[in-house]
Amino acid sequence: PGQSGIYVVDQYHGRIQRFSLDGRFLGQLTANDLGKPVVYFEGVALDYFNNLWVADRSGDQIHKLDRQLQVLDSWGHTGDGDGDLNSPRGLAIYRHYGQMLTLEKQCAQYLWIGADLKNIQFSRVDDPVIGPKLRLDYLLTERSWVDAWIEDINGTKLATLLKHRLQKQGG
Repeated sequence: PGQSGIYVVDQYHGRIQRFSLDGRFLGQLTANDLGKPVVYFEGVALDYFNNLWVADRSGDQIHKLDRQLQVLDSWGHTGDGDGDLNSPRGLAIYRHYGQMLTLEKQCAQYLWIGADLKNIQFSRVDDPVIGPKLRLDYLLTERSWVDAWIEDINGTKLATLLKHRLQKQGG
């Protein structure tokens, strides 16, 4: 309940609409929400966490959305190299292991996808008992195990910040 829905991709009007199972309109995503003048959404797939992945043929990108159609991430650019996109038209995701097949204008690619750590910020926090501490804030695009440490310029580990800590999406 509350999580189920029907998603309708309207390719030529550049929008994705979400409806409840009884047909009530719940929201939409448009080109404006992505900061673009035009989008041509084509292929859609769901991942293990029920995030929507949608191919955008006009921008040679793939957009990752949560169940409420909020943008979690966008990636891709025009090109013919590995990981570049050329008019993506379809997606398929192996839900448990983060493998994606993209169908494009003249080819198909097999890609590995995973969690992204974004908006990383460090700050100093003064704890009255133990003194100064380092605070790490970030946005996580998937529920994932996170390890974080500090290294010097030679790659020597100086401190462990997080070790095998399960973090929630958005964390």
